[in-house]
Amino acid sequence: GYVPWEARTNLWVQSNAPNTAPWIGVGIISATQDLTGPDGVANSAWTMNDTSAATSSAKQINGEILTAATYTDSYFIKKTTGVQDHYPVILANSPTRLAAATIDTTNGVATIWTAYTGLTITTSSARCYSHNANWWRVELTFLADADASGWAKYWLPAGSLTANKSSGVLDASATGAHGFYGGMRELGSFSTPYQPTTTVAVARNKDEFSETTSGAILAAGGTIS
Repeated sequence: GYVPWEARTNLWVQSNAPNTAPWIGVGIISATQDLTGPDGVANSAWTMNDTSAATSSAKQINGEILTAATYTDSYFIKKTTGVQDHYPVILANSPTRLAAATIDTTNGVATIWTAYTGLTITTSSARCYSHNANWWRVELTFLADADASGWAKYWLPAGSLTANKSSGVLDASATGAHGFYGGMRELGSFSTPYQPTTTVAVARNKDEFSETTSGAILAAGGTIS
């Protein structure tokens, strides 16, 4: 059926270019564009690989938030099969507050963190749904205070040793790779269809549907033909 979407803006620049500024690497992490993405295009998605057993490695992009409101970050994460020894964590934080979720890439369960050592957990929720046979789309919704210096976004391919970690700190000893494609940050409590960006934020107009009814209504029956 027809699904109309409201107008939204992807605030996340270079949404699918994790080796391009303003993205930075934290720890020891590589990003190789070698996967067929959820768009079906070969080599459009990325293998993110954390090779450090001494620190939690991530790709990070800073995002100032000038209006206190609810935002949603979303990502595509590649599905996996079999027993995993590491799981990705998605995270957004200001200097004092944080939202995070651990993603079980085998079954699409997103576990929201309820406590993080040294930071206050903001009001937050997470969801994961199947995009196609190979990719999940994950959402992290969080209440942000106005903070021009913070609310960075982190994507950690090996942030947890367990599939449902929800408290404590990231597992620094975890290593390994997961597939990534296309990030978004939107103002609102849910994600909308992926809107790619390069150097600037990109807005999408709301979906509208109209139908000319003149001449389409039958006078005799009062129905639309």
